[in-house]
Amino acid sequence: MRRAITPRTILVSVMHANNEVGTIEPIEAVGAITRERGVLLHTDAAQSVGKIPTKVNELGVDLLFASPSLLGDAVQQARDHITR
Repeated sequence: MRRAITPRTILVSVMHANNEVGTIEPIEAVGAITRERGVLLHTDAAQSVGKIPTKVNELGVDLLFASPSLLGDAVQQARDHITR
């Protein structure tokens, strides 16, 4: 990642979790590199929200995409957990 970022790089975008092959990218580590280089980090978390931890502050991302339909399920799960 460090070698891929050039002085012209303004944004890095990484898929958080791949639903086809099952990989989960180390977003926190990528975020440390992008912050060190002054580059924004975007992650596509459409497949990870509600399945694995996806707290924006903990991931260290500047932008996070989540599918509205999946986000609804995650919010409901959180509500169910809080009311137990």
